[in-house]
Amino acid sequence: MVQSSFAKIISVKYETSVNASQFAYLENLIGSLHIYAPQQTQLVVRDTGLTYGQRELLKTYENIEVVVSTHNSFTNTGLIEVKSEFIAVNGELVVRSHQDSLPYIDFIRKRFQLAIVIPFIRSQLTKLEAQLKMSNIYLPCQNRLDFVDLIFYHNEAALSSLENEVHRIGYTNKCYRNIRHLAANLTSDQDRYPLGSAIMWQKLLVDSEDNSISLRALGYTHFFLMEPDTQPIRPLWLDAIIEQIVEGQRSDSYHVTNWWMTGSIYRGSKSIGQHFLHINGNAIYHLSSKFIDYLQQVWRMYQFQSSRSVGYDLDIFLFLFDNVHLAKQLWHKFRFSDFIQNCWHTGCEGGKEHVNITQFLLENPSTYLVHGGPLEKSSHIHPVYGDSYKGYSR
Repeated sequence: MVQSSFAKIISVKYETSVNASQFAYLENLIGSLHIYAPQQTQLVVRDTGLTYGQRELLKTYENIEVVVSTHNSFTNTGLIEVKSEFIAVNGELVVRSHQDSLPYIDFIRKRFQLAIVIPFIRSQLTKLEAQLKMSNIYLPCQNRLDFVDLIFYHNEAALSSLENEVHRIGYTNKCYRNIRHLAANLTSDQDRYPLGSAIMWQKLLVDSEDNSISLRALGYTHFFLMEPDTQPIRPLWLDAIIEQIVEGQRSDSYHVTNWWMTGSIYRGSKSIGQHFLHINGNAIYHLSSKFIDYLQQVWRMYQFQSSRSVGYDLDIFLFLFDNVHLAKQLWHKFRFSDFIQNCWHTGCEGGKEHVNITQFLLENPSTYLVHGGPLEKSSHIHPVYGDSYKGYSR
């Protein structure tokens, strides 16, 4: 444990220097600033070797200004070491050396950047087309969103003919800032189920300079994984995903996300024992460095090619079951929600193989998406919104 040293501070603007390897310390410092310092307090970050993705993330953090290493010195600015953190002692703001746990990272106030990621392989093109057609039936948003991208993510090499196949579907973009394509470039040994899907998911999360498809490195703060067998069942489902993040606040304000994963418990009828107590991988992820550090622990114990791994989403929770002391500290980071229902291989209600969609909508007013569970087509129910509902925009 680093020995704490306290110093009373009175400035409203601080400066620190940081390189890429120190970014976790910087995020901890920023989180502590956002908790304890007056809201107008600013931090100038002198960039001595940050990555592109790190600079992009800093643009989303409140009251943070990034300058080049050769920038002129600032006046009336307090200098602070990046391996420090702010705390309040007896009502006064003080600074101390960082604590090993870096406890403040998940308290950063940020303007979120969201990716909707659809992972697929060539054999799923038909399902992908059906999913996109459902998005045309159930319009995802009320207004076009300048902080959300749609990403088609495939298993093949970059510039694969798969990208042309997606273009041929002719999806009309009415909601997203950009539509992008990412390629996992799996090897022949990796490109098999379930290993391939696990590695594709992992590549989105690994935060390293040599990973060109790391979502954090691309500047995203959150993403929703939407496999081709995840279907919208009512309109404004993208707005519902955003609401899980903003929780009633304006989308253009700065938000604290103190959770790591939000999604559905298993809602189907298949008997899977305690395994039902996990969040299915079709979920919203907060791309917190603390979460990624946790996942690194999981991956070391439950390697995808080992007999211990049950599934990349299940492994996250099996690790907690095996480490109860850690589970007590982290269980609140995983939020169960019914904005999506995981009905893997079965229907969602009472063990029925097929569920009438009209009845399902009436009985599940908070559910906008269903994963893996067949629903019988019937008359569509579209919620009615008053004139005051404007959707999300910036």
